Amino acid sequence: MLRLAKQEETEEILSYLEQDLGNCIYLYMDIKKYGLSDNHIKVWVNEEKPITTVIMRYFDSLQIYGDVQEADITGIYKCILNENVQMISGKKILVDKLKTFDNIAAEYDCKDGSVFIFENYRTFSYKGIERAGIEDCAEIATLICTDGGFAGNYEEEGLACQLRDRLKSGMGRNYIIRKDGKIIAHIATFAENMGIAVTSGLIVDAECREYPYGAMMESYLVNELKKEKFRIYTFVNDRKRIKMLRAMGTEECGQYEKLMKRRS
Repeated sequence: MLRLAKQEETEEILSYLEQDLGNCIYLYMDIKKYGLSDNHIKVWVNEEKPITTVIMRYFDSLQIYGDVQEADITGIYKCILNENVQMISGKKILVDKLKTFDNIAAEYDCKDGSVFIFENYRTFSYKGIERAGIEDCAEIATLICTDGGFAGNYEEEGLACQLRDRLKSGMGRNYIIRKDGKIIAHIATFAENMGIAVTSGLIVDAECREYPYGAMMESYLVNELKKEKFRIYTFVNDRKRIKMLRAMGTEECGQYEKLMKRRS
């Protein structure tokens, strides 16, 4: 059985998660930053000690983590049914177990990928990259949701709210390129705190991909974060990019899977 975590268990939960950061980085960083009393976060753990299962709800998604041999799979499944979220994400081997439940397989599409740690990134010549503000979040969300790789994960309004929340709290930053006043490229940290950053949201308008805006923006952000001494994680589901990062010798530290609820 799972139960809501108690505030006094925060450090115990974090100690459990930090043993395998590559497979639970968002869980760890959000709990570390916000604690267990934030309005946007709800955390569950297994009833009996020691901790073997952690679930976090953030807006309309669940992040799940646990050792596949010890995690309360049935408890996670019941939590998914109760919370009825748009997206579930976690360690691939754990999410695969959830797909054995018939209605999970029937109601959710899945996408998997790898987690990498950037140690370095080639420096490009940067032109026109600017830091985005709160007022840009709605347009950024619209651009992100035009891409098939992201569209299944978010709804525009909910994503815009998340982007604003992370900007206001200092847990994220966004960089953009404009063309004729329109945002045509974007990248962000979806989490940054305690010397750790997670990059995501890399997107270029489909009509502007003849120019290497994506490589420019990723290079810019990674090198900015390196200057600030961050340890940089990134989630990748594009097979060509995974192959490229592996060929470059980029450290691979986790495998994840997302379940995205099918829209009627």
